[in-house]
Amino acid sequence: MPRIREEPRRTRLSNGLTLLCVRRPGTPVVGVLMLYRAGSVRDPDGLKGLAHLTEHMMFRGSSRFPDGAIDELTNSLGGVNNAMTTTDYTAYYFVFPRENWRAALELEADRMSTCVLDEKAFEAERNIAIEERQMLDDEPESVLDEELERLAYGSHPYGFPVVGLSPDLSRTMVSDLRAFYEEHYGPSNAVLAIVGDVEVEEMEDATRDIFGALGGEARDSLPPIPREPRQETPRQTELTRESGIPRLSIAFHCPEAAHPDSPALEIAAVLLGTGRSSRLYAHLVASGGDVNEVSAGRLLQRYPGLFTVTAELSEGGDIEACERLVLEEISELARRGPTQSELEKAGRLWRLDHLLGTETSLGLAGFVGFWELLGDWELGGDFVREVAAVTREDVSRVVSAYINPDTRNTAWMKIADR
Repeated sequence: MPRIREEPRRTRLSNGLTLLCVRRPGTPVVGVLMLYRAGSVRDPDGLKGLAHLTEHMMFRGSSRFPDGAIDELTNSLGGVNNAMTTTDYTAYYFVFPRENWRAALELEADRMSTCVLDEKAFEAERNIAIEERQMLDDEPESVLDEELERLAYGSHPYGFPVVGLSPDLSRTMVSDLRAFYEEHYGPSNAVLAIVGDVEVEEMEDATRDIFGALGGEARDSLPPIPREPRQETPRQTELTRESGIPRLSIAFHCPEAAHPDSPALEIAAVLLGTGRSSRLYAHLVASGGDVNEVSAGRLLQRYPGLFTVTAELSEGGDIEACERLVLEEISELARRGPTQSELEKAGRLWRLDHLLGTETSLGLAGFVGFWELLGDWELGGDFVREVAAVTREDVSRVVSAYINPDTRNTAWMKIADR
């Protein structure tokens, strides 16, 4: 696997915590990443945004570390920390100098087991979350993205924004958050990845010492997520704003990260919309039309997701014409596939992006941790090799199968006539 001199070693504690350790000689810092299978797909109906709100509360104190102590201790030891909630998981990370890395385990273990879910702190964090929600409502890109996801998904929770919905956030109580925390924030629902210049045995011993006493039993599965029915016809929606610029977003249903067709879709995304040499940029932007920006891509996710093309037009730009040009380029790629030189260049660009993403200890921890959440960290190495082996025929086939104009979801953002 690229960038890994020593492969990860997996250990599973008796309480169900999965540990991945990677020794990286010569690296003066250690990245510690805790991943919980507690993303927004686990938000209960009527409480959308609960996973993200729980992330906020994980910084508001535990039995050993009162409110503010996590950041204070991190700074005093020369480290950094942060967290993020995604659709599939919630992640907490620390990066410390090699001599202080065990502090991350102390902090994570304490808030895993004894997070203080205080009513007053909860009210403050809920207000912050509501403000975040309101800020997104003022951002045209976010509004269009969320409208497109609502259009594309009828059953799957990917159709709801990670930050949640304002009515749901307003009705959420601290008791709801406690229930979510108790259900999802245990050792058996987590993957801990540690990467740095520390002996693997030291990482394992420290983790057993600090996490081994936490209660919990191994759990191999989570309740099922509703499946999204197959889309058979195009869907479209239009939004109108009083000011701004026209925007277009088109989404196509595509398979999950671990699907055999996933590597070829990564290359298709590069070919269509990554950088100035991409097909869409060349034909929509560089040609001198009224399109200012265009991109294509998708998120690697646990469940089937979306392959999305977005475009930003000049004031007065023709959205309908832009959509036609996008669909023509997609159809051309499906019909003829890329040239061999295009394919090789796309492969190099994808590999460069992957190497840049895993060159740090934290980046590598995120890579192996994500694939472990999907079932096995080795899937990630397989994925990288499979992307490198994608052929012209593979690209043509997956574009035909998934990026199909007949089953597209289209969202237009028009500007009202003055």
